[in-house]
Amino acid sequence: MLSPDKIFNVFFKMIMQISFSYFFFTNINSYVFASESFDKTIEIKSFIRGLPLGKAQLKINIKKNKYKIQMTAKAIGFFSIFSSWSQQANSNGQFINNSLISHMYFSKDQSNKKEGHMKIDYSNGLPNLISAQPDPRQDKRREIIEKAILKNA
Repeated sequence: MLSPDKIFNVFFKMIMQISFSYFFFTNINSYVFASESFDKTIEIKSFIRGLPLGKAQLKINIKKNKYKIQMTAKAIGFFSIFSSWSQQANSNGQFINNSLISHMYFSKDQSNKKEGHMKIDYSNGLPNLISAQPDPRQDKRREIIEKAILKNA
């Protein structure tokens, strides 16, 4: 059986991904391709049957086809009793031929007594893991992917 902490983490991350994708493709796309600047802070809250689950703040800055995204999220309300989950993520890069090309990604998360982080550099077009805890290279469940497939991933 999954713990309440695991259920919360999966559910909240799913909501955040869907919310960000919807916002990006409905609001930002026109700014990017018109080469205008865009600077916005968005607060997202999630609920289950009226009970607050989590909240996040998303800062998006776009100038001349370069982007910077910063996100902070945490459990709130009743669910924060079961999970002291929080996460920070930063990413930057640029838009080339209607595609997002990452330069750097960093995330740090905390769940009760567990902490983790991941820093990836994309400066040469391939993801280069700078640091991570836990280290995914030592996880036997992960499949090694050919570098050619990872180009500008």
